[in-house]
Amino acid sequence: MRKLLWSLLFLSTAAFAESDEVTIKGKTYRTGLLPRPKGMPAQYKSITVRGDLPESYDAREQGLVTPIKNQGNCGSCWSFARTKAFEAALIKAGRSSDEALDLAEQDALVNDPNSYGCRGGFMDGRFEVSKGVTTEELCPYRASARYSCKGEKFAKATRWAMIGANNRAPGVDELRQAILDYGVIAVTVAAGSSFSPNSSARITSCGSRGINHMVTLAGYRPAPNGGYEFLIGNSWGTDWGDGGFAWSKQGCNQLASTAGDAALFFYTSAE
Repeated sequence: MRKLLWSLLFLSTAAFAESDEVTIKGKTYRTGLLPRPKGMPAQYKSITVRGDLPESYDAREQGLVTPIKNQGNCGSCWSFARTKAFEAALIKAGRSSDEALDLAEQDALVNDPNSYGCRGGFMDGRFEVSKGVTTEELCPYRASARYSCKGEKFAKATRWAMIGANNRAPGVDELRQAILDYGVIAVTVAAGSSFSPNSSARITSCGSRGINHMVTLAGYRPAPNGGYEFLIGNSWGTDWGDGGFAWSKQGCNQLASTAGDAALFFYTSAE
């Protein structure tokens, strides 16, 4: 009975599931993050903030950030952000080889039973833990759910968790500590016309539209006007920002600030 009710819940969600289009500086981009349905399983981890946090950190300098990609005309940001966070976990666990680690976003796009392909998906790590992900070589990204993906799995995540708690978003120091601990975390953002980096690759114009997009955070540094700003890795190609990266404060365009659904990480171990 419970399984039937859960299936009906997703069918009802599918009726209005639809990725969003955003126009920034004359270019049109796709988003694709859907709000998590009430009752959808979630798990949380409290981040213990240590006293030795460095003032700045950039996971790119540690070799933990895989290249920026382009989701194209498909609402698959959720797969790109989750995949990039999983890749960082695998690199930290020693699973990378002499060649750059490149997992397949197409895998979750077509095989995650709790998503709607190019119509959108969720901040959720059950697929990466239960099924695992294959490589881009075996399953190239097609920006469409019409193409199957049956490549041999490269790895499974050991666990996944959201940062903070069900009733609150993580704090700035929790995000800083999580990035230091896990290298790359996937986060939510409200991507509208204000989600546009300036010539210094900083986002300072903050809009108020609803959460609709998933990106990654891979670093932080002191902000010019106080506090900290975070290094965003997007999935809109290298023309956005500085090679696909930009800096922004938490809360600007609701970056990593949704209670219960703000940030996600993966953990794995070498096999």
